[in-house]
Amino acid sequence: MQVKVLLLYGSVLPPFKHIDKIIRKYYKYYLDDKRKGDFIEDNYHEIWVEERYTGLSYRKNRNYITVVPVKQEYFSKFIAIFKELNGNVCLCKQNHEHLYVTMAGVEYEGYCFYLDNNEEKIIFLEEYCENEEKWFSVNQLDAYAQIPLDKRWICVKADEDTEVVFKEWVTDVLKSV
Repeated sequence: MQVKVLLLYGSVLPPFKHIDKIIRKYYKYYLDDKRKGDFIEDNYHEIWVEERYTGLSYRKNRNYITVVPVKQEYFSKFIAIFKELNGNVCLCKQNHEHLYVTMAGVEYEGYCFYLDNNEEKIIFLEEYCENEEKWFSVNQLDAYAQIPLDKRWICVKADEDTEVVFKEWVTDVLKSV
């Protein structure tokens, strides 16, 4: 099975119960097909459903990645269902990057997903650390709360230097607040 990441992101995301209902439905399709004699596992994508919540109100964080096998012929419909729900959706590759930048004694961590189209990547600011001790979610920062909702992530071309882009972006968004 080829692994693909379905990324749900933004300040509004679908409720967990909706995500779980869709996952259970497609997992049932997979199990039904597996019981048949002509089952071919290569006809499926292994979909990892990841979330990046950029809002400020409390949203329970999953401590795991939801995984579901989706038959290739149902794949477009699977994606379309998620696009009809709240939030932003993009299809990504499995590979990713962790990014770090230090500004005024505070270390910030970001996360970069490579989109499946091979043309773009999407970067999120996720955590910060002061005094080299405990890491905290950036949504606890007063400055983060002032960043416009559509500026809490950045999409760039896949061939751009991710570390340079991350440093410039973090510097710009934190300076502007």
